[in-house]
Amino acid sequence: MEFTRLEHKKLVTAVDKAEGKIDEALAIVSSVLVHLTNEHRQGLLRPPTTFPKAGYALSRVMVEHKDVAALTEFDPEAVTEDLDNAASLDSLEQKLERFSQLVADSRLLWLAEAYVPSLGAYNVAKVAAKNDPALSEVIKPLAAVFGSRRTPPKPSK
Repeated sequence: MEFTRLEHKKLVTAVDKAEGKIDEALAIVSSVLVHLTNEHRQGLLRPPTTFPKAGYALSRVMVEHKDVAALTEFDPEAVTEDLDNAASLDSLEQKLERFSQLVADSRLLWLAEAYVPSLGAYNVAKVAAKNDPALSEVIKPLAAVFGSRRTPPKPSK
């Protein structure tokens, strides 16, 4: 495994600065973006990814066919505005996804880099603890984290 050493102070400084910028961004958009409850979010229809193009086309048609639009309370101007608003978030969402992936990847790598040698050290300490009661007491509580995760095979019937 290739280790990616980084001075902790340098990371903390960068994270603090990024959090400040995120707080600024939240302050900028919080008055114009919507926060849904989990219940509301779950109750919303999920349009197919091809919907925006079709939605714009339908809005143009309904402008010409106001009688049909009126039957379903379809407001072409409101639909177009919603589509425009959603489209304006695309680049922000892409940047946030990239940012989120960088954070998740870095966290995963550093935890894995710490876990692999820790697991090795625990396994060696576990063997050594058979002859050292003091070491045994120290590592015993660590078994919940470092102990085998393998489940025993189910008995065959």
